[in-house]
Amino acid sequence: MNQNKIIFTWLQRSIVFLPSQFNRLFPKRVQRRFVRAWAAVLAENAGLYNGLYAGLVRVSTGKAKTPQKTLKEWYDRTRFKWEGGEITALCEKTLRPAIEKEDAADCARWAELLLKAAEAASIRREEAETLTLEDANAGAYTEWNGEELYVGDTVKIMHPAWYQEGRLVEQGICTLLEKGEE
Repeated sequence: MNQNKIIFTWLQRSIVFLPSQFNRLFPKRVQRRFVRAWAAVLAENAGLYNGLYAGLVRVSTGKAKTPQKTLKEWYDRTRFKWEGGEITALCEKTLRPAIEKEDAADCARWAELLLKAAEAASIRREEAETLTLEDANAGAYTEWNGEELYVGDTVKIMHPAWYQEGRLVEQGICTLLEKGEE
């Protein structure tokens, strides 16, 4: 009877993944397969996950209030688009357990891997902190207070826009610092 109690206690404690446990349960080869599979999907379907890339950054850095919600939305969009497909099966084995356990550290690890996949699919975010809007990026940002933005305006970026090979994938949010010449 004491032995059963010890095993049960050990199981309770082992439910929370430490980084070393994550690597043991999901070896590097599984993680590499995950990144390769997602890079292929994102290369063709980056727009499907519009609105989630910035969320992945917050999850991976530990700044998300509810990290499992971002991964759940990612998982739901995947399941809706490819029900019964290989990428959905991969999500069932990887993302779904992290979502159900509501383990922030585990969610952060999967978010990091999804960001690596996005990078492999040539999805990048704007790196500048301030920006003078040009024809190419004026439509990529929404002003925080709802003001109209025009070419030549100088803005402070709050949430950067995301691009895939020059094509807008996720719109960014900014605040107006200075109006350009009209």
